[in-house]
Amino acid sequence: MTAAGEARVAVSYEAGLADNWAGLPPPVAQGVVLLAAHLFEARGAQPPAVVTALWRPWRRMRLAGGRAA
Repeated sequence: MTAAGEARVAVSYEAGLADNWAGLPPPVAQGVVLLAAHLFEARGAQPPAVVTALWRPWRRMRLAGGRAA
C-alpha cells in the first residue's frame, strides 16, 4: 500500500558478459583463473597487472566533465 502521491516502480536487469563459463571471452576467463590463483597465494594483495591488462577491453569507463564551483 502506498501513501498519497507515491508510486511503485519495478526494475529488472541482466548483468554479466555471458550466461555461463564457456560463453566468456577467453581473456576474461584467463584473468579470472589468474586472479583466483593470485588470491589463493597472496591473500589481501592487489591483483597482478596482467589481470588488469587482460580485462582492460571490457572495463567500463565513465566520462564526466568537471563540476562548476
